[in-house]
Amino acid sequence: MVANPKGGAQVSTTALMLAHTFATLRGGPVVAWDNNEARGTLAQRAEVTTPDTHVWHLLGAADQLTAVGTAGDLTHYLRSQPTRAEVLASDTDPARMQQIGPAQCGRIWLLLSRYFGLTIMDTGNNVRTPAWQWAAHLANQLVVPITLEPDVAHSAAWMLDHLTTRRPDLVAGAVTVVGPAAAAASPKVREQMLAYFARRTALVVEVPFDPQLAGGRPIVHARISDTSRRAWVSAAAAVADRLASRPGPRPDELQPPTPPHANTEIQHETSSPPASEPQPRSDDGHTSVTETPIRKAQ
Repeated sequence: MVANPKGGAQVSTTALMLAHTFATLRGGPVVAWDNNEARGTLAQRAEVTTPDTHVWHLLGAADQLTAVGTAGDLTHYLRSQPTRAEVLASDTDPARMQQIGPAQCGRIWLLLSRYFGLTIMDTGNNVRTPAWQWAAHLANQLVVPITLEPDVAHSAAWMLDHLTTRRPDLVAGAVTVVGPAAAAASPKVREQMLAYFARRTALVVEVPFDPQLAGGRPIVHARISDTSRRAWVSAAAAVADRLASRPGPRPDELQPPTPPHANTEIQHETSSPPASEPQPRSDDGHTSVTETPIRKAQ
């Protein structure tokens, strides 16, 4: 599960690059699934954007695929990339009002898990939607993309607070992927933010700026720089290391997630103060992004 509720946090970029890297080096089938409740942008960033199918097409064929389908049949609903990664697009129909929910997510997951050893879920921006909650309930691994910008980092910290109430194991084993910011952070803020996420998550990996990943254009993996490629290999290795340490349940062993309470309010301030103003320790025991002593990710 790749997640940060802040728009522009490079969530789709991270999901796609991890899928490319695993498909290139790991072998075995890998799929990146845009598990957005409505319309996501993962498929727009893919180099190959055909066929023009998405999750609802797959759901429409789910009964047949479950009964007599093959891996080849499933590829009619996926977008095969040059790296051998597959992409499952989210809904693209502007007239559709129905959103993907837990039941649909479960059917998609059962189909994908039959043929793919690794599924990387891109997620939307609203942590309270049923699709996002389903992903958080199911996930074996959390990847948190951030940039060293206060709003992006604060959004990630708030999400970690939210997940701690439901999946503290997911937070403790998370991998933080730090991407380039539009403007460079000061050395002090940089050190403080890196230290904060090194303390709250298991591993922190930095990836450099690459023009192929910028601007929202389709990502051509073959044109990624060697420096960028090595950094993403390190990020994928960190994810693989964490996955190896905690085998997940079989799909038939999963219980449905508890629906989020509509009247539950989660305080954004818990561990997300303005980066320029150090704050005291919060009520839940977490220090703020800027108060945390400097530590290096292990």
